[in-house]
Amino acid sequence: MRFLGHAPNYCVQVDLWREGRRLMHGALFRKMLAVRLATQSADGILQMGLASYVVLSPVNQADAISIATVLAVTLLPFSIIGPIIGVVLDRWDRRTVIVVTDLVRAVLVGGLAVLVASGPLGSGQTVLFYGIVLVAMSLNRFLMANLQAAVPLAVHGRDFLIANSILPMVGPLGVVVGGAVAGGLRLGTAGLLPTWVADSLIFAVSATLFLGTVGLGTRVPPRAFGPTVVHRPRAGEVLGGMYRAVVHLARQRAAAVGLFFFAAQRVLFGMIFVEAILLYRNWFNPTDDIGAAMRDIGLWAGINGVGVLLSAAITPQVASRIGVGRWMALLLVGGGVLQIIPGSTFTLWGMLVGALAVGLQTQSMKISVDTLLHRHVQQAFKGRAFIISDMLFNGTLVVAAFLVVALAPADGHSVALFVSIGVTMILLGLVLLLLIRAGASSRGW
Repeated sequence: MRFLGHAPNYCVQVDLWREGRRLMHGALFRKMLAVRLATQSADGILQMGLASYVVLSPVNQADAISIATVLAVTLLPFSIIGPIIGVVLDRWDRRTVIVVTDLVRAVLVGGLAVLVASGPLGSGQTVLFYGIVLVAMSLNRFLMANLQAAVPLAVHGRDFLIANSILPMVGPLGVVVGGAVAGGLRLGTAGLLPTWVADSLIFAVSATLFLGTVGLGTRVPPRAFGPTVVHRPRAGEVLGGMYRAVVHLARQRAAAVGLFFFAAQRVLFGMIFVEAILLYRNWFNPTDDIGAAMRDIGLWAGINGVGVLLSAAITPQVASRIGVGRWMALLLVGGGVLQIIPGSTFTLWGMLVGALAVGLQTQSMKISVDTLLHRHVQQAFKGRAFIISDMLFNGTLVVAAFLVVALAPADGHSVALFVSIGVTMILLGLVLLLLIRAGASSRGW
């Protein structure tokens, strides 16, 4: 597990700005960046519209079980169908996947806008609403895995760490765009339109932007994003192909260990995320003051996004010096300390410090794991490897939400839970350091 514990020789000092400008000279990288920016902005608007309509609605009381249910409905289906579509990413033209996926999402989210605009939903319409949402959100993770699998064809191998630092910055930008659009429409139409009509406008903007992504996808040359061999997979290839990918991934020790600690951290991040919503909705603010809750949650998400952006600048610098594995361990230990103090003090500034820390930690872990997958997984298995990563990405968030249901009070105020999260992060970091040290003298660790 050499790359997990030690920095590669070629990467002694990284100037993210200079290296990023150099990558932008590559036509395929520019096209990939444009597609990600458009599709994740549309996703950000969709997610904020969903939060506005479901979680922050004046007629709904936000509690852990309602948040967990929304997450389960929107995220678990991808984890179920992931093994099936994973083989597709290593068999179908990834440019075609971009075009078809976002065209389908444009139609689905456009239908969502029409459905919401019709007024309060009956039971049958509610089932249809969540059905559309779960398909649209599942396709989001499918498309992200598709784009991640194409990175080695858009950049040189020595640029994986830089590319994996730059590309994920698009996600927070999408959330910022989504928050700005959703907040602007809700605040701008307050008192002028019913809330469900304002929410339908948010979904309509998202659908329009998905159509824009389709146009950007058509500008990518056929097969430019791979795979090198394109054919229709047979039914027997699906489960067998995913099994072979899991076996291959298990043999790549650095990638497998990285995925484990990434998944564990995602559970802890998900618990903090759900707790933040509960605290701002039900503890810091009166339960009937939706505007104050939206502002506080928006501020928490914004500071969390700052941490994500910082990760893009910091991770290449630090990981190139001490190694990806040691950087992941340092993130877990440092993030755990900050979740205990000041994160568990339940002051507004303490919550924001914790948000910054967990944003930096979470995105840096993602950059590190993506780099390990690109370096250690063969191209023939990359699509399936990133599907596995995204299945963990989704499933762990749902697990986290139900853990909060079981462990936290209705208003989310639990010092013991926050301290436990911090302690668990520290222990995970120390275990990872021990694994790296033990492996340094045996079998390439």
